[in-house]
Amino acid sequence: MDRCPRCGAQVPLTLGQCPRCGLSRGDSPTSPPGSQVAQRPRSGERSGLVTASLVLVLVVALLAVGGLWVAGAGPFSSNPRPAAQPTPGAPVTVTVTPTQPPTTAVPSAPTPTTTPSSTPSASSLSQVYAQVQSGVGLVGVTTCDGAFTGTGFLVDANTMVTAEHVVDGATTVQVRFGRTWSPATVIGVAAADDLALLSLPTQVGHTFTVASDDPGPGTSIAAIGFPLGGPKSLSQGTISGLGRTITTDSGTFRGLLQTDTAINPGNSGGPLIDATGQVVGVADAIRLNSQGIGYAVAASKVAAVVESTETLTPLPPPPCERQPSAEAAVSQALLSYLNAINTGDYHGAMSYLAPSLRTSRAQWLHDYATSYDTGLHVISVTASGYTAHAWATFTSHQDPGYGPSGARQATCVNWSLDYDLSRVEGGRWIITGASGHAAQPYTVC
Repeated sequence: MDRCPRCGAQVPLTLGQCPRCGLSRGDSPTSPPGSQVAQRPRSGERSGLVTASLVLVLVVALLAVGGLWVAGAGPFSSNPRPAAQPTPGAPVTVTVTPTQPPTTAVPSAPTPTTTPSSTPSASSLSQVYAQVQSGVGLVGVTTCDGAFTGTGFLVDANTMVTAEHVVDGATTVQVRFGRTWSPATVIGVAAADDLALLSLPTQVGHTFTVASDDPGPGTSIAAIGFPLGGPKSLSQGTISGLGRTITTDSGTFRGLLQTDTAINPGNSGGPLIDATGQVVGVADAIRLNSQGIGYAVAASKVAAVVESTETLTPLPPPPCERQPSAEAAVSQALLSYLNAINTGDYHGAMSYLAPSLRTSRAQWLHDYATSYDTGLHVISVTASGYTAHAWATFTSHQDPGYGPSGARQATCVNWSLDYDLSRVEGGRWIITGASGHAAQPYTVC
């Protein structure tokens, strides 16, 4: 007896074929009906079914990613008013749009107009900052809606560059270098590039040179400005890309630099400098819901505006009647006082207080060392001769334990206060008294 090589049944030696499957002795076995032939692919190989599945998964993944890139949360940004509000003090949401639609082809890298020969060290940028920072000033603007701040920089003895949205709607413009405020006049604006030129009575600091070529991606730079209206600051980073387009509620702006340098509201209009101290851009906007995505007007556009002032257009008049000089000066005095608190400037703060309200340096620092005031809104000013009364609101931020009586642990407080002021020699206004506008002068944020 033997076994069939095809079905395994026993086949007596007397039979010439398998009694179960009919296989004749001497024939080669074949695969049983209904069975499958398995193959183990070699390393790197895939069966047709597996390969098709992988391709399908890849296509679906690419479509999903593409959909997010095109229609995803959309890039939102704001001019650091710093920026991109188009009012000079708080951020305004903008939508960033890609300059080109997504494509499966790999785009060619942009060719930088300039290539840094070496990467500047942190120490070299800090040394340059020490040499040029005197030419960067705080721009204070009074509008129909309140008082705001931005940044600007000198390009000659009497001319300053800033962002157009910083001075948009201005009834008065002043610039502060150190502790001194000077009146400024808007020469004109290039609204399409969000740039403005200001005229100052005298030169008060370093004069910047604007680079003739735009920096290439990877160039180390630093931004100088007054973030959130605070002290003059230096932040370092790099150029991330060129030719960016953003859309704000005041229009679409093209050809911007993208940078990972920290830019905040208050930096708008400030210079981005390279290791030589040249201006390679002007801080313009930031992207909300992101980290390290800011935008600046490119040096080539800035240079064109500085060199061809005849192309500028007049700043449109504010949407309200221009405030009388007394009202504007009162608003500016209140803004300057809050800025002095923000920067820890004891002498500057005392200069805006009547002698009866002044305290010792130690006491003042104890009371205000952790305070930071934002969002000043001068609602009304009534002036008569040498006295004035103003109603203003603002928000204070402070450490726990330094809040007002009844809310000592509050770290954020909204204030509504009435100020009494007097005009002193030189036309300046100083605060002679303050009280709550209502029985409860504040609310916790």
